[in-house]
Formats: sequence, C-alpha cells, structure tokens
Amino acid sequence: SLGLVLLAAAIRLPGLGRASLWWDECNSVRVAEAIAAASPARVLAAIGRGLSTYFLMLAPWADRSTTEWAVRLPSVEAGVGLVLALLWFGREIGSPRLGVILGFAGAVSPFLVWHAREARWYSFTWTLIAVGAACFIRALRTGSRAWVSACLASGLLAASTFAPAIATVGVEMLWLAGRRRPGPSGPGEATRPGIRRRMTATLVIAILAIAGGLWIWLTVIQPALDAGPEGYRFRNVGGPKPAPVAYTVVAFATGYTLGPGPLEWH
Repeated sequence: SLGLVLLAAAIRLPGLGRASLWWDECNSVRVAEAIAAASPARVLAAIGRGLSTYFLMLAPWADRSTTEWAVRLPSVEAGVGLVLALLWFGREIGSPRLGVILGFAGAVSPFLVWHAREARWYSFTWTLIAVGAACFIRALRTGSRAWVSACLASGLLAASTFAPAIATVGVEMLWLAGRRRPGPSGPGEATRPGIRRRMTATLVIAILAIAGGLWIWLTVIQPALDAGPEGYRFRNVGGPKPAPVAYTVVAFATGYTLGPGPLEWH
C-alpha cells in the first residue's frame, strides 16, 4: 500500500502549479474566499441550499496570495486517498491481490489523475463513495449496524460534496434492507446490553437517513418542484419537460452530472 501511495503521489504532484487555474478552478477559489469571509450562519445557510462542503475544506487554503499549487494540493491528497480506498474495497470484494490491482489502476488512471490535479471536489466525492462501498460490503457480509452507519455516513458526506452521490446511498440501503438476517446464535444475543446496542445503532442509522433525505430534498428536489428554474436563479428556460424528468434516474445513477436531473427539468 505504501508503494501505491508513493506511485500515486509521484504521478500527481510534479508540475502541479505549472498551469494557470482553469475557469472552474477560479470559481472554486472565489467561492472558498467568500466562505472564509462569511459568517458561520451564512455558510450553514449556503450548505443548506446545496453548496458543496468541499469549499469548506478549501477555504483555509484560498486567499489572494495562494498559489495554483496550494489550492490543487487538497484534491491531490484526496486522489491519493482514493487509491487507498480502492485498495480496501478490492480486498473486501475479492482478495488482497484484487485490492492491489484496483489500487494500481486508481493510481495510474489518466481520468483520476487529471481530476485529482484540479481544485474541484471530484476526488473527495469518489474517495468517500469508495470508502462507503467498502463499508457497505462489510455491512452486507456481517450485518453489523456499525458498518451500516459507516456506509450511510460516508455516502451522505459524499452527497454533501456532490449531490448526485446520494444515488449510491439509496442503492446500498436497498441492498442492506433486503439482506437476510441470521437468527440468534446463542442466548447471549438477547441480553439487555446487546438489545441497547442494537437500538442505539438503529437510532443512529435512522437519524442519518432522515438527515440525508431532508438535505437532498431541500437542496435538490424542492427547488425544482416548488420554484422551478427560479429556485436555482435561472430565467427564461421554460417549463418542465417529460424527457429530462424521466432521465433523472439515469443521471443520478451515473453520478457524473446533475443534468438532466432536477436542476435541468425546465
């Protein structure tokens, strides 16, 4: 794993500040600067309206004296973290050898390398999804509520960086809901401490699920339903069209773009 980390870093780090910031990277810096200057209440309100939590992390790095290298570095670090997450995921679904294969593929993939070198949220979202997927396999195999909670938390964090990632949470929770639960293996499972632990874990899962559902409703679905394009400050884009609405499931399942999702129903 150390070798994969060094390989991923060696590919991503050289020349990181050589090119000027792209337009969307400049936008990242502007948003991060605005967050750094705003009050906590305004930042929380913006997150409630769908602002990516990636910008919270970027805010301490972004000011007018910040270099291209510095604002891209957090994304590179997340990209290296993705390699470790893929390594773990491969071990969970197959073997240590498969983990190394997935980790190596993640380390050298031109697509992942390119996006890891941008001051954007992509690497953070993918890393959190991969961590959630590994937790999901553990939860599916063991039925442990702790792993279910970890899976749900990772998925919701991923969705907070990029809303379509909520699709992975839905799929994973449906699989876990349909999982066959083994019966008690012994009298010790019915003890009061065991019951309390299960109730606590169930409560945590329920709270995370409700919070995630409420967040995605407020930030993505409700503006499209209640205010249409004006909910996103769009103008002169017409009414809802059946094709984009029907395609929403595909758009969310791919996780690459919101459109045509609720953002582009009109």
